[in-house]
Amino acid sequence: ALAEFGRRGLVARLVKKARQLYRVRLERLEKALQTHFPEEAQWISPEGGMSVWVKLPEGLDANALLFKARERHVLFTPGRYFYFQAVEHNTLRLGFSSVHEKRIAQGIEILGELIKSELRQRRRQHGRREAARVALV
Repeated sequence: ALAEFGRRGLVARLVKKARQLYRVRLERLEKALQTHFPEEAQWISPEGGMSVWVKLPEGLDANALLFKARERHVLFTPGRYFYFQAVEHNTLRLGFSSVHEKRIAQGIEILGELIKSELRQRRRQHGRREAARVALV
């Protein structure tokens, strides 16, 4: 049955459709990242595979971010699970193979909001620490 599937050219057509589908999902993901993520975030477009590797601004913890993202029904994989040594806590992996294009855009928008919120909070805390260092003698 599989040989017949191949002889009829159905495998080639299936692969072509799958590549088109995943290309559209990747394009939607990258467009959403450009639109909703802060400029300090970086990502690597895959040359193969079904995920995008993201490096968040220094000091952010992807694992802590995941807890907040889960509350908003957004999931990703913290990068820490892909390191053997010298873990970078500000990295994460976004898979796109099984997520519809509309859901990708929604999820990235939510994730971008959470990241920007964390950055604002860090800046406010940093400002408070700076203000506290002023000594009037």
